Amino acid sequence: MPRPCVTRDVNNLTTYFGQFDPTLLTTQYAEEIWSLYEHGELNPDVKLTGRFESTLPPVDLEASCGRSTTRVRPEAGKIVLRCRN
Repeated sequence: MPRPCVTRDVNNLTTYFGQFDPTLLTTQYAEEIWSLYEHGELNPDVKLTGRFESTLPPVDLEASCGRSTTRVRPEAGKIVLRCRN
């Protein structure tokens, strides 16, 4: 079960159903499901909460990328980070 597919599908469902129940838009079901799967704890009886707390430390983009420039592209709805060497 590849992580990107699960994350994409669960997030798409969350976005769709979030149109009808906006409280779903703040949940993290994809991350919760994947974490349970990785730890062998995902089963039909698990009650999902939609809450997930990452145990990974935050990424320091400046340290890993060196000098960088950030550019907002509103037409694409994205923030683009370009690394300069």
